[in-house]
Amino acid sequence: MHSLCFGPATRERLKIIGGTNGGRIARRKLRGPRIEDILQRAEIPIDARETRKIVGGRTVLVTGAGGSIGSELCRQIASAHPRKLLLLDKSENSLFYINLEASERLGAARVKPFLADVLDRDSIRRILRSERPEIVFHAAAHKHVAMLELHPQEAIRNNVLGTRNIAEAAIECGASRFVNISTDKAVDPRNYMGLSKKLTELCIQELARAAAPNAERTGQTRLSNVRFGNVAGSTGSVLRLFWDQIQKGGPVRVTDPRATRYFMSAPEAVHLILRAAALGRGGETFVFDMGEPLNIYELAKSMMLFAGLKPESDVRIEFTGLHEGEKLTEELWEEWEHPAPTGSARVLVIREHSRQARDILPRIRKMEEFLARGDSEGLLQYVQETFPEFEENRTNGTDQSAPAPAPEIAAMSSVGAA
Repeated sequence: MHSLCFGPATRERLKIIGGTNGGRIARRKLRGPRIEDILQRAEIPIDARETRKIVGGRTVLVTGAGGSIGSELCRQIASAHPRKLLLLDKSENSLFYINLEASERLGAARVKPFLADVLDRDSIRRILRSERPEIVFHAAAHKHVAMLELHPQEAIRNNVLGTRNIAEAAIECGASRFVNISTDKAVDPRNYMGLSKKLTELCIQELARAAAPNAERTGQTRLSNVRFGNVAGSTGSVLRLFWDQIQKGGPVRVTDPRATRYFMSAPEAVHLILRAAALGRGGETFVFDMGEPLNIYELAKSMMLFAGLKPESDVRIEFTGLHEGEKLTEELWEEWEHPAPTGSARVLVIREHSRQARDILPRIRKMEEFLARGDSEGLLQYVQETFPEFEENRTNGTDQSAPAPAPEIAAMSSVGAA
């Protein structure tokens, strides 16, 4: 667990906060904390030359192009001069803005937006057959844990079926690379978002299994996964939630004083995704070494200091308790996985495939049948029967039985972050 201890530049900023006027300054005079202040480590920059080697002169498709990760990925790709950049998103508003930005960087003639849903299998296949992308980055996903606990069938529908649809279409159209974006919550999952992402990883491993041995010789699609933790500043991230709560005068809501999370910046996430495209041979999972996880409670207090406020004095902190399916700590790999260095800064590769991948495609088709007839209860029962360890984790997990916070700072709200 990593408690925040600041470097010289950050300490100087905190001196300003604790200086005159009784330690108070106008909040409007102090910008939000920089990402390097939060990460407490050197941020890994994107190498523009390496990016050009990967996507330059090629037709590249990004799903979820208007999202936090997708949009940053599109910006970096557009700056690397691809032959064509294809933007796919089901959100009209998000697609509009990333299309505008990418067109300004690359030129409108080389950017093509598609207002489409990865669940529309026929539409996705038509788009990919027509455009023939050489590289596909799959960033489209539902990602909010609490929301997907309320709607677990949508986690399966959107994340699992959507990933299968776009991956199979990429293989059919002859794409050379396919990268699926996953999460640390897929490791030993305890919530439906994490389980859905684990299923996408298994799906990619199985689709890659037959192609991988001959991919270099035959030009078949090389599929791989990337797995990372919280992206600082992304939509719905704990950092953004904390800062919004601080700017409103509190309270700042923390799930548990012991909870820790891994963090990375959006550019670092893009760095990992692009390296996976360059290094992937078929079925690997790439992981970014994010250093030590940060304690969420300490993080909240540090952000208050950046705003010129005294933690638990000027702004109240409320502990809400872990939500259903949340863990105190996240992991980056399973016990049986053995991450190895790749030669690229902080990028690790896991080459082992899960035994569960072998029969995952027929199981996904079975889940699709439950969804097609609107049988959510039957779907969840089938999932629990298929992955009994998931239900066991949810039922017998020790995180939820942890002692409650002290009464004077106990939760008064059901809304939490982390």
